[in-house]
Amino acid sequence: MLSRWLTVSACVLLLGGSGAAADEKSDALLKKAAETAAGYKTLEAVATFSSDDGGHKQSLKATLSLMKPNYGRFRMLGPDGAPMQSMVADGKSLFMVMDRTKEYMKRPGARDLAPFPLAQEPFGALFAPKTFFASAEHRFAGKQTVEGKSYDVVEFTRQQAPSGKAFVGASGMVEGVELVQKMGEQQSTTGLWLKNLKLNTPMTPQQFAFKPGPGFKIAEAPNFEKSLLAVGAKAPDFQLSQPGGGRLALSDALQGKKAVLINFWFHG
Repeated sequence: MLSRWLTVSACVLLLGGSGAAADEKSDALLKKAAETAAGYKTLEAVATFSSDDGGHKQSLKATLSLMKPNYGRFRMLGPDGAPMQSMVADGKSLFMVMDRTKEYMKRPGARDLAPFPLAQEPFGALFAPKTFFASAEHRFAGKQTVEGKSYDVVEFTRQQAPSGKAFVGASGMVEGVELVQKMGEQQSTTGLWLKNLKLNTPMTPQQFAFKPGPGFKIAEAPNFEKSLLAVGAKAPDFQLSQPGGGRLALSDALQGKKAVLINFWFHG
């Protein structure tokens, strides 16, 4: 649910000129970030996510605990701070938990933490920087203080993907990333930060044991055919964000028309 970004053309002006290349400082920072991301044994942090698509702003927070190779706990919190969704890997199984509906699914465990969204954008900039920045042009852009903490900043541009800034903290990891997507006159921004980051603190497998809370039950596999609307039935009304801002309801789009064709694009 966190992967919602379209492609963007490379903007070499961001790097200060045409054909700009990576400099030694940014090379060293990103190399260190890749080594740190690959080398930690345990990680604990609060991940904060924000997006602004030119009118519709969203802000979410998640708690994250990892112990390599295959122990993890990822809990997404809603705007009210209450748990929304969780993922728990106990070394043997992977549990997908829908906290609000008090349901969960159990899947066979993986050898590593690949089922977690750590390699997906924008998490890839933090947890898989070697792959994320492999095809990017980048340059060191000095230091910047964010919420009282100093970071080394790397500006980067990628072909056919969002560009932006990476913030390397004292830990050696990329602890924050800001992505910018432009389409015509419209611009959207996405931010992801790791707060209260702790690396290599002692953890045990018992910390990742999964125990369903009171009232939780195993989720039944969805019956999509049963939930389909009958031919000729009225579609439920809903609203979607518009690129230029504001929201459009299906009922508004149907005004004066016999039918409306809806094409849902997937991106990310």
